[in-house]
Amino acid sequence: MNNLIVKVFLLCVFFFAATTCVHAQESFPGSLSISSSPEYPRPGEPVTLEVRASRFDIDRAEIRWIVNGETRQQGVGNDTFTLQAPQKGSEQVVSVTVTTPDDRVGTTRITIKPQSVDIIWEAKTYTPPWYKGKALYTNDSTITFTAMPEITTASGNTVSTSELFYQWERNGTTLSERGVGKQSVSIPVIRGYNNIGVTVETLDGKYKAYKEITVNESKPKLLLYESDSLYGLLFEKALQTQFTFDTNESSFTVIPYFFSATTMNSGFINYAWELNNEPIDTFGNRETFRNESGTSGSAHVHISAKHTSSLLQEDDVELMLSF
Repeated sequence: MNNLIVKVFLLCVFFFAATTCVHAQESFPGSLSISSSPEYPRPGEPVTLEVRASRFDIDRAEIRWIVNGETRQQGVGNDTFTLQAPQKGSEQVVSVTVTTPDDRVGTTRITIKPQSVDIIWEAKTYTPPWYKGKALYTNDSTITFTAMPEITTASGNTVSTSELFYQWERNGTTLSERGVGKQSVSIPVIRGYNNIGVTVETLDGKYKAYKEITVNESKPKLLLYESDSLYGLLFEKALQTQFTFDTNESSFTVIPYFFSATTMNSGFINYAWELNNEPIDTFGNRETFRNESGTSGSAHVHISAKHTSSLLQEDDVELMLSF
């Protein structure tokens, strides 16, 4: 009788141990992954991490976030975690441990290696030599974008811009402009939505940076100035809607800001002058008006400019002459 009890007891112990062993060896369901927003953070920038699971409801799991070996956040359903990216040249290892309701444990991690890149641009449009502002880009004009990266490795060395790999994109579409040292790219501005982005990375792909800017199309602008016989072109003040003669003769020059041209009298720009709705036989951007009768009165002047190949590059200006 005693032997039977012992055998039954041992059988139960063996059965319990076997079922426990099978439960402990059951694999973690699916896989884990961590996404980062932004994907390529800059030094010191806030970063939001999110853990995702492929085959179970992660909102029911216990989630623990660990930064460089230290637990920072823990709780059921804590699938997002925000931290500050380290300074340039530093790296931060973030691990996440996920425990399912039936005690199966999975882990994954991500290494944050912040880098930075900026984009500067230069429009190929006309501005006069004395203009202190920046040439703006207009429809159909060409604009040169230049990436200004600062990629620093964990050893503290800054990688030369000529040794980095560049990939340019517009509106999310990859451009053909890519390669080592491809720091600058010149492309035409398309009317409407223009987002220009660049990904810069080391040749081994260990260090990456990304930057995107939005370019908003501007419009060409004609401004009219008085040309004085003694002082020349009076740049300090553009004429508005009315001009009163001090003498019987005055000259005027129209300046074509932000047209695709290298000079104001470029063959790519056609000017048209009208006096009281009648065309004037002139083809340049300068004209002289005289009050030959010496009587008082007024006259309406209209000037327009159009680019010969970029149909959307055009503008006009009007002036009422009083004499």
